[in-house]
Amino acid sequence: MRKADVWKLFGQILQYYPSFSGNEQKVDAWFELLNDIPFETAMTNLKRYAASVANWPPTVADLNKRLEPVKDSITVYHDQLRSGAGQHMNNLKRSKGAAAPPQDSVRERMRGIAERIAARRNQ
Repeated sequence: MRKADVWKLFGQILQYYPSFSGNEQKVDAWFELLNDIPFETAMTNLKRYAASVANWPPTVADLNKRLEPVKDSITVYHDQLRSGAGQHMNNLKRSKGAAAPPQDSVRERMRGIAERIAARRNQ
């Protein structure tokens, strides 16, 4: 990105955020942090930012990001499912390791219930 591109970026920010102001020092500071980012990337980041955060102007950090592909809603949904399933499996493993066998009284009671059910089936 060139300094002239930073001025163009400031002009576009001003279109979205009338309270935004820029001067030569601010352009120099932003240019120092944005010079390795393509102008198109910074502009796309600005448009994404303006579409989602309408209350205040962006900082240089909001525009100094490499573009990540936009995920469709199905991909986001599947990513959430995978994450939830992984967490669930980890919880199961942790629970299995912490599980304790039933007390003898509970075992005897369950054995009695199982015998009564088996006796009813044989009738």
